[in-house]
Amino acid sequence: MLHSRSLPMRALLPLVVAGVLCAAVPTPSATQGVNARPERAVVFIRLLGQIELDPSPGAAISQALRDADVELGTGSGFLFSAYGHVLTCAHVLRIEPFRVLEDGVPIQVKPTVRRIEVLLPASDGEAAPAPLEGTVLAADEDLDLAVLSISSSGAPYLHLGDSDAVEGGDAVEAMGFPFGRRLEIGQPNARATMTPAVSITRGNVSASRLDAQGERRYLQTTAALNAGNSGGPILDADGYVVGIANSIFTVRSAATGVGFAVPIDLAKRFLQANSLDTLLDARPLALGPLSELDGKGIRLTLPYGLADRSPIRARVDTGGESEPILLRVDRVLSPWAATRLAATLTDGEAFEPFSATGPPSQRIVESRGRSLLLGRVTGTLRGLGPVRIEYAVIELGPEKIVARYIAAPHQVAFAASALRASLKSLEAQSLRPAGREAAVRPSWTARAAPRRNPLDRVAAPEGWVEEPVAPYRCVGVPVPSDGVSQSPPNNFAFALRAGWIRGAGDATAAAAACGGSGETGVYERQIDALGVRYLVIGQFVPLSSGELLQMEGSAPVAEGAELRAAFSAWVGKLGPS
Repeated sequence: MLHSRSLPMRALLPLVVAGVLCAAVPTPSATQGVNARPERAVVFIRLLGQIELDPSPGAAISQALRDADVELGTGSGFLFSAYGHVLTCAHVLRIEPFRVLEDGVPIQVKPTVRRIEVLLPASDGEAAPAPLEGTVLAADEDLDLAVLSISSSGAPYLHLGDSDAVEGGDAVEAMGFPFGRRLEIGQPNARATMTPAVSITRGNVSASRLDAQGERRYLQTTAALNAGNSGGPILDADGYVVGIANSIFTVRSAATGVGFAVPIDLAKRFLQANSLDTLLDARPLALGPLSELDGKGIRLTLPYGLADRSPIRARVDTGGESEPILLRVDRVLSPWAATRLAATLTDGEAFEPFSATGPPSQRIVESRGRSLLLGRVTGTLRGLGPVRIEYAVIELGPEKIVARYIAAPHQVAFAASALRASLKSLEAQSLRPAGREAAVRPSWTARAAPRRNPLDRVAAPEGWVEEPVAPYRCVGVPVPSDGVSQSPPNNFAFALRAGWIRGAGDATAAAAACGGSGETGVYERQIDALGVRYLVIGQFVPLSSGELLQMEGSAPVAEGAELRAAFSAWVGKLGPS
């Protein structure tokens, strides 16, 4: 008797793509990152020291004067680690001698920095902590970058993004302390120990300025930057740092409404060059050469360290607990357009049990002479917490390739440009071309003499692809402990599967749980997945041990006659126990 059932598409996906239990997705690490409230990680930097006034002949001041413990200048910075490390601009920490005019007579001013103080913002409902002394760990005058260390651990910090992934028109926010507190040189130290409120200005990335080698040297933004903003973070729409404000260029130019920032990728290299990259909670990814995955019809540039571990030809899976990021590629049969198929990924209807926390961002891009849908979405993966997915969908007629990188949001944001470049490199060829003769007239090969495993009794269609996949589970029936799936080399959606169910079992009851009726142990049903209706037929065979052998076949309904013939012949070839 035929049963038509509507089942959750995610539950049906293993049937469609000959999938197995999902390999472990790397667990997102718990951090004090504050991308939801990034202003809590922005710090106010004060330079304290002494000033010497050296008057010229004729000045009203007749002798050199010296004043100590005065505020010489201020700037911005931000915490980028949980251990009290601050990124800022090198020029924020430097005060050059200068001249002032007194009644037309020049006076040489010689400031000397004796101490650097870092003022943290106040937590909700609490007073701001006392100023902390900052120690310079590294500085690069050419890049205009510096790192300070303060004695504070566990304070909120910002995650670094990927400036190479930023494009013109992207929304950004600039945070910092423009004009400080409008303090003059020589302001008494006792009057300047409170942290001012963080200023937030919004704009867009308007351009990139390149160096002689053609690499990004500055990001140009319409977010207002002024003196005092220098060293503060430039954040993307998701709250990740993509640049460090360098308002000195705005101050020295006549331009208005334009600011410049050091790309955060230059800061990453600066940290690495000074052996400070180990402070980061994400790691960079480098792409290897274009690689072909044997037997899967897939080519792409994989990040170094990642390798396909899936034995299924319709799936690529680099899963492993030791890897901070995971790549999955599924080949599915679906008449749906790429945008509709992507929706089943981002809303958790199919593929991973995922719940989005916001709408996806996606677009059609041209790469390597063909179109693909490229997108990203952030949400929660059941049992594992927050993740971000960067994905691509390629259409190959009725076949679709759904590829995605999955990891903790800060890891994906840190390496977004490499992940997108990898997805753009994706190439695929059809594994289900016209003509399916192998599914119509399979020839059979007897297995070796039966051993302890009942699966050795199952006949093997000659030339078919064999994979370690058990039949689709029916509610109320134990999961097979071992399984084998066989498909024609030119039709991954057509499969004969067998599974060994250990422990005492009743064939009639098991078949009923799968939609069967009567006392034959046979079942049949139709299910829908990704817009395709499948015919599933199966039989539970009692074993002499009291255990069960589940034999099952599935294929699109249009290939039902072929499936019935192949399944009947396959069951008839079952070897003796």
